[in-house]
Amino acid sequence: MQLWNNVKKNSRTKRHGLFTLELVMLITILVIGILGGLAAVRNAISNELVDVAESIESISGIEAGPPVAPSSASHTPEDITLEELTF
Repeated sequence: MQLWNNVKKNSRTKRHGLFTLELVMLITILVIGILGGLAAVRNAISNELVDVAESIESISGIEAGPPVAPSSASHTPEDITLEELTF
């Protein structure tokens, strides 16, 4: 009887270990899937924002470019007027 109880106890311990391994593997697969999904969503949002920017650019007729510096480099920040900063 004692031998049978030891066998049952060992069997339960092995099942707990197997359950833990399955749980770790399942969580790992879920995390990898979530990260891949988030990357796909990030790329899709980025592409949509580029499309929105292009459509706004085509409506306004102004091409986006780098900011233009004021005409004279000798200005201090206090001397620059709002008219010089408009594009």
